[in-house]
Amino acid sequence: MTSTLQENFEKAQVQQILEKVKRKETLSSRETEIANRYFRKLEREKAEAEAEISEPTPEIESPSTKLAKFNEELGFVEPPEHLNQAERRFIWFYVQGVPPLGAYKECFPNARKFKYPKIRRHINEILQHPKSRAYIAGLNARLDDLAIATQREVQMWLTTVLRTPIGSIDANHPICQKRTIKRRFNKWGDQIAEDEELETVDKLAAAQTLSKMKGWDAPAKIDVNHSVGVMVVPATADEATWESLASEQQENLLTETIDV
Repeated sequence: MTSTLQENFEKAQVQQILEKVKRKETLSSRETEIANRYFRKLEREKAEAEAEISEPTPEIESPSTKLAKFNEELGFVEPPEHLNQAERRFIWFYVQGVPPLGAYKECFPNARKFKYPKIRRHINEILQHPKSRAYIAGLNARLDDLAIATQREVQMWLTTVLRTPIGSIDANHPICQKRTIKRRFNKWGDQIAEDEELETVDKLAAAQTLSKMKGWDAPAKIDVNHSVGVMVVPATADEATWESLASEQQENLLTETIDV
């Protein structure tokens, strides 16, 4: 018997028992047990509902647009049919590192009207579904592809290294590799000066790397002084003579190869 049928059957039994109570008829021990069990169940469900209402909903922060910058690219990954548009967007934010509650608020505008246990259950339903897990794996693979720099990006960065004047580089510049602060003090321990040193990428090394990537280097010269010999055996009138000449030619060729 399914849970729905069982529940309807219990309600029907209890209804009959209540009718007997109204008529002031005596209940059997079985009927008393059924009524008590049903009312205990109602009390338990009421207590659980009150616990959910009293459980505070954590502060929901909006997701960072910086973290969720690949939504457009992730839209090209084929989603499973059981997810609606809001649930798909929630997973996009989730795989990009946005906290689940923040992602939920972004994708479900009515989230603030929901109790926290309901939000938590819905999040678990979305993420734990087998097809959702496969979808998340596909999205993570797509993010890995997007995170790796392309050949063009590397070449553009090397070009930036070559074209950026030294005087325009600060600690936040992309080609700044290291920042060192040196402080000078007098004999009483008071700081009298502070110097900043920035370490950047070597322009010559960047030019050489870019040249190799673009194929601008002159081809390397390879000097080959030895060519492999060829064994030539003349035609003969009988097989025995040919085998004798071939054996001699093969021995000479092997000797020449070893002496190289």
